[in-house]
Amino acid sequence: MNDLRFHHLGIAVKDLEKSIAQIRALGYQISDNVYDPAQDASLIFCKHSSMPSLELIYNPDRFKSILKGQDFVIYHICFETHNINKALSNFERKVTIKKPCPAKLFNNREVSFFKIDGLGIVELLEE
Repeated sequence: MNDLRFHHLGIAVKDLEKSIAQIRALGYQISDNVYDPAQDASLIFCKHSSMPSLELIYNPDRFKSILKGQDFVIYHICFETHNINKALSNFERKVTIKKPCPAKLFNNREVSFFKIDGLGIVELLEE
């Protein structure tokens, strides 16, 4: 498992503009809004010099039941790895949500999503 490195937290948001304003007020640098058809969501990457990176994920229809009246919810945790398949072999119980595919927000690097017992939804981002 030593190949996994924390990359970011994925945050599902109810109101994209409000979330951007709040994140910007914390001192984050905000990327351009990227719509990724493979994920059917608008995505914005937020970096900070001393806090974890965040990915704001906006799709009001898809996240309505997850948000349940909240403005945002942590949706996934992302780890970067040299090899997605090798990293997956370290997890005993996993369910594939989305097989590896290019991620527009990350310059078409391969990403894959999994539900892993004890962690929830995990995104693996190939280096």
